[in-house]
This record gives sequence, C-alpha cells and structure tokens, in this order.
Amino acid sequence: MRNTIFELQSSGYDVRAILGNHEHLLLAYLLEPRYENLARWLANGGDATLKSYGVTAPEELVELIEYLNTLPLYRTTDSHIFVHAGLDFTIEDPFLGEEAMLWKRSGEVDETKLYGKVLVSGQWRPPFVVCSFYISTAPK
Repeated sequence: MRNTIFELQSSGYDVRAILGNHEHLLLAYLLEPRYENLARWLANGGDATLKSYGVTAPEELVELIEYLNTLPLYRTTDSHIFVHAGLDFTIEDPFLGEEAMLWKRSGEVDETKLYGKVLVSGQWRPPFVVCSFYISTAPK
C-alpha cells in the first residue's frame, strides 16, 4: 500500500491516504499485543501483509507502522468528505464516531451534518468501489 502511494506521489499525483479498518487492526494489536488481536489482524489480511514485506512478525513492520500512525480517519476537501467506512449520524458530531469511520456499512446519511459536502466512503462489497485513498489529477 505505502509503496504504491509513494510511487503515485513521486509521479506528481496528490495522494492522501486515510486509515482503514485493516490497518487499525494492526495498530490495535500493537497497542494490546494479545493473541486475539493478532489472530484477528492475521485473518483480515495481516498474513498477506507480512508475506509481502518478507517478515514474520508485525513488530518488524516499523516503517509501515510509523506511516499508519500518521493517517487520519477522514479527510475533507472544499466539496467532499472521504472516509473508509461511514459516519455515525446518530451522534451530534459524526466525525467523533471512530467505530463507524472504520466499520460502518450502512448507506444512511444525514446531509444536515455534512456541511453541504458529498460523502465518499468505502467498506462496501461489489458492485461498489472500495477506496481508502483518493487521487487528484489537479496540479499541486
């Protein structure tokens, strides 16, 4: 993931990643290194991540972990809000609902809480497109 993002950035694209649920599972394991947390991450793509980096333990992913710790749960532009999963519109400020931003799969939207912006979210099964980052072709 990170190499792809850096390659696109070095090619002149404005790529801004956001934290997704799989990355959050890795960080959760590192905060609480219990077997259950490790097993959950491994079952959700962690095993493929370790293999792709040529390592055997999550703790060896130092550079990736440092990068993931810099990612926000959402990003906004003048016209759009980008989030991995969704927003919790049942609370006053939906931008405080971390669980929904990582895991929510409903299409419920309260437009009065979007400040006139379009919500773009992933965490959907096909035919929807899942996207944890966006690419702008506009010049920097």
